[in-house]
Amino acid sequence: MKVKCIIDNIKSEHKPDKNEQGHIAYIKNRLNNNVIQEQSISLEELSSKLENGYAVIPAVLKGGANNNCFVSQQIFMIDIDNKEKILTVENALSLCKKLKPIFIYATFNYTNKIPKYRIVFCLDKPIISKEKRDYIQNYFLKIFNEFADISCCDCSRVFY
Repeated sequence: MKVKCIIDNIKSEHKPDKNEQGHIAYIKNRLNNNVIQEQSISLEELSSKLENGYAVIPAVLKGGANNNCFVSQQIFMIDIDNKEKILTVENALSLCKKLKPIFIYATFNYTNKIPKYRIVFCLDKPIISKEKRDYIQNYFLKIFNEFADISCCDCSRVFY
């Protein structure tokens, strides 16, 4: 299965700060200037890109790097930040009843003391309605409500 998403063409070894090329502002600027475009990629390739430091926008956007440019989305990512309570990967998997994640990966800020990771889901087909996309994203956030970073929910979000 191949999915469409936007993948940065610059690899990062760490979460870039605001002055580095891999930072969100630089990525969105390159996207706005058509330097970065959507790709059709296998789930295995997507996993490898994320695990090797390439930033991803899981939605397809046309005409800019903002929420008003939404076209479709098939991949959904949930950040588990474990700020107040710790949710282990095993316990996160037990919360996934009907829809199982395609993979889970450690984010740049992962530590053994505070494990920060991302859970990645893939739908059978792309969602083309922004309202349905938002409903699905909020559904996933509710599943992991006290552990998820709720600020990571817009369709133009860049994930490292």
